[in-house]
Amino acid sequence: MWPPTPEIGIDLNDLALGVPWIDELAPRVAARLDVNLPPVVGHGDWWSNNIRWREGHVTAVDDWDSVVALPEAAIVGVAAALFNEGESTLEQSVVFLDAYTRATRRLEDTASRQVAWASGLWARLVDAKKGMALGLTANAHALRDQASDRAWRAGVST
Repeated sequence: MWPPTPEIGIDLNDLALGVPWIDELAPRVAARLDVNLPPVVGHGDWWSNNIRWREGHVTAVDDWDSVVALPEAAIVGVAAALFNEGESTLEQSVVFLDAYTRATRRLEDTASRQVAWASGLWARLVDAKKGMALGLTANAHALRDQASDRAWRAGVST
């Protein structure tokens, strides 16, 4: 179920890390992402360090080895969850998704919003599991307090 992680050289599927909530929630979130929405080409790694700004406007996005072909809602949801150095707060994610929806007039339907929330939660779960595999607990602890609310917004039971 967990994606390959060549950057750390550990198969996350082989790990039981003593944080069962991550492994219990992840399959339900992954199932919510099984949707029939058209893919678009986009950037899949919206960390703040990958974005260049000038006078309040984005001028460039780099680290394009993370190009993806996913539904727009999934790309936007990951961006909302990760843009603040990989740990956007719940409130920051809400503001991001609301601003995106206002600016584009897309992601206005419930299903698209849920996919956006699920994709962001999935990205955070993967990062938390990777961190735990490396003995780093900060991502898992930061996500723990938000996981239920993010899951609810994704239409996923906790």
